[in-house]
Parts: sequence; structure tokens; C-alpha cells
Amino acid sequence: MGKSLSTSLSEWNLQDNVVLTMTDQGSNVKKCMSLFNGTSGATWLPCVAHKLQIAINNAWNKGEALSLVDKCKRITRMFKNKGALADTLARS
Repeated sequence: MGKSLSTSLSEWNLQDNVVLTMTDQGSNVKKCMSLFNGTSGATWLPCVAHKLQIAINNAWNKGEALSLVDKCKRITRMFKNKGALADTLARS
């Protein structure tokens, strides 16, 4: 993979213009970028969108997001039912 990248950049005469590479965090891609960046001097950054997706999936799988969704649903129902909201506010 790294050789293909280097070849493509050379064919387009871009090998000296690479400053940064951004990829997902797959071990094969990280290894490739490590080798490529070592020879090119470029910096590797993990993709923010992939990191965000991993964080959301982890939270969702732990049930934290479901709990938050349930709380939001209860709050929404409370505001939709003004009588229940008035009773709740009067009790607090």
C-alpha cells in the first residue's frame, strides 16, 4: 500500500508536497502511514470523524446514549402535557 502511494505521488510529481496524511486508525493503514511519513517527513493524524464515530458507538453500546434518549423523551412528554408540567413545577 505504501509503495503504491509513493509511486502515485511520484507519477504526479507530488512527493515533495505532502505535509500531512489523515486516515482511519486501522493497524495496516497506521503502519503504512508510519513508513511513508518516515520517508516523506509528513505528519500523520487520525481522522476526527472516525474517532467521533468510535466514541459514539462505544457510548451507544454501553447504554449511556439510550439512557440520555429516554431522559429527553420524558422531558419532551412533560412539556407536551402542560398539566403534568404545571404539577411538576408546583411540587418542586
